[in-house]
Amino acid sequence: MISESDILKCFQHLVDSSYHKDSILLGSGDDAAVIDTQGRQLVHSVDISKIGVHFHESMRPEDIAYRSITTALSDLAGMGCFPSFISIALTSDIEEISWYERFSNGIKETLDEFSIDLVGGDVTKGELNVSVNVFGYPFQNPITRSGAKPNESIYITGQLGKAKQGLDDWLNKKSSIYCQSYLRPKPQFQKAKEISDFATSCIDISDGLMKDLGNICAQSNVGAELYFKDIPITNDHLDLTYGDDYELCFTAPSSLDDRLRDQGFFLIGKTTESYLQKYPYMQVFMKNGSTIDFKRGERGWDPFSKSKELVKLPIMNSKKTLKNPIFFIASLGGIGLIRFAPGTFGSIFAWFLFIFLSHYLNMIILTSLAFLLAIWVGEYISKDLEEKDDKSIVIDELVGMWIALMPAIYFADTQSERTIIAILALLLFRFFDILKPFPINYFDQRFKNGFGIVIDDVVAGIITLLILIPLSLLLF
Repeated sequence: MISESDILKCFQHLVDSSYHKDSILLGSGDDAAVIDTQGRQLVHSVDISKIGVHFHESMRPEDIAYRSITTALSDLAGMGCFPSFISIALTSDIEEISWYERFSNGIKETLDEFSIDLVGGDVTKGELNVSVNVFGYPFQNPITRSGAKPNESIYITGQLGKAKQGLDDWLNKKSSIYCQSYLRPKPQFQKAKEISDFATSCIDISDGLMKDLGNICAQSNVGAELYFKDIPITNDHLDLTYGDDYELCFTAPSSLDDRLRDQGFFLIGKTTESYLQKYPYMQVFMKNGSTIDFKRGERGWDPFSKSKELVKLPIMNSKKTLKNPIFFIASLGGIGLIRFAPGTFGSIFAWFLFIFLSHYLNMIILTSLAFLLAIWVGEYISKDLEEKDDKSIVIDELVGMWIALMPAIYFADTQSERTIIAILALLLFRFFDILKPFPINYFDQRFKNGFGIVIDDVVAGIITLLILIPLSLLLF
């Protein structure tokens, strides 16, 4: 499987063959580049944040802006530098001007918090992603990844796994102290300043401790021994592999251990001779002397690993669904909470319910009422979740499915004919609802909130209905 590092190696030769070697003091390979600008070292880095990979699609615009900027700024902290100014390139297909106003509020909040300037940017249309260029200057001298030596102490500046726990809690609508760690990460500039005059190497923990410390080991040609009992974690040993913590990992002479522990830094291990020529560079020792073995793919965040993507999970949880009757209706009694294909299971449930109710009730009237109820419920849920169409909402599938099933009542004379039409209705409706060809995709994108949640399924149901009416007349 291709990895992020494999792709970056394809461009390394372009960085090595510079036309301005006298001005480029440090090129690609660290958290940021260092450029000599008339005797002053300007430090630059660029970071891309993409929807569904680096941030969740239902996040508030303010949080998307804040998170995209601060995760980029953290590279400067990882170099022992402070920020000065930034530029932003935004790609977006969102058509509500209010979204951009809220996004700009998030930018302003970040600029004010870190006392930095926005000096330019660009905007174009496409799938949402934010590219941030950050510029700053060293507190002392830039701290690189390549300065560690054997028998030095390895430190981190804070607890690991908070952002991963925060993401899990936030996705499940659980209020916890960890949610802000994911939504509003904090670059460690004060701690970068404190270590700037003695740290021999440093990196920000953006991709997980094991991967980021591995980068220090690789570029410094050292190994590492870590002691699990000394590492501040949130849950378990996998916290060593999760990204988004944005703490600092650095090395320093062991003679400073007492001083640094008194300052609140966490001593977690020591560097060793690099006797291991391939992955892994590091060993993590448990209290009983045994070691934890991390496979390469488990060592940290890689945006090209499918398992690492931010999968869109249902936000409504079973506890909330049982307590709130509106959530109960929206999820058709909890069917929408099924992690795999909730829309399909909702359609199947609607299929059986339609067949049962059609023996006793007028389904045209009942479907009309269900349509109005679905709009109201969708409006309530979308506001509560700040989400256009959470996958847990499957009442819209019920409305569309019932429309598609109408020919089974009015254009079939026998039970076998009704069964055939009903099966065709289910298959065709799911086909149109999943693929969303024109005009379904138009209605899906054009309308928002409660009506927008329901209308694409209604259109899918109507298209299925228009196909089945002549087909029923032809066959029966």
